[in-house]
Amino acid sequence: TVHGDAAYTGRFYYYYFGNYSKTAALSNLSTGLFHLGEGDYWVLNTRLTFGTEKHSVSAFVKNLTDKTYYPFGIAIEALFGNGYRVRAQPRTFGIEGTVKF
Repeated sequence: TVHGDAAYTGRFYYYYFGNYSKTAALSNLSTGLFHLGEGDYWVLNTRLTFGTEKHSVSAFVKNLTDKTYYPFGIAIEALFGNGYRVRAQPRTFGIEGTVKF
């Protein structure tokens, strides 16, 4: 079995109010790349499986194009002068075996 999937993420901000840097009263809250948000990217995954009714072996690649993206961020600039973003996993390879009994 051959499987592939793609996920698109449009532009989003880490704040539910959007880009804080555009608001005069909050212009110093978010600086640098953090205030730009994230998004407008594709993530591709693929899997190849060989198997029978009781056994299977799969090889997979997640984030096939090795896209660097940050799905989560939080503002701690008011406390520490910087924002914090969580980087998604880079390209990941693996092999998986399954036994049904």
